[in-house]
Amino acid sequence: GRKPTLNLYGEMRLFAAANPDFSFHEIIRMVTCNGAQALGLAGRRGEFVPGSDADLITIESAGDPAQTAEAIVRADNANLRTMIGGRWLAD
Repeated sequence: GRKPTLNLYGEMRLFAAANPDFSFHEIIRMVTCNGAQALGLAGRRGEFVPGSDADLITIESAGDPAQTAEAIVRADNANLRTMIGGRWLAD
């Protein structure tokens, strides 16, 4: 079997491959807004709204901006930068 990990990007890639009827935008919403709501953190995490925590990631992509959602779902950890609490983590 598959070894369990805590890699959300790996989970998104597997879900996208197994569920082609879901759009990349829907998958992102599932792991951001819906994930925060399931954890009781709606309005604080999972979306950019006034008063939410400044936690985010950046993903390197040279692709077409119209393909951004797909680039996020297919991202690996190699080209990520992470901000938590408004501060960038060291590379």
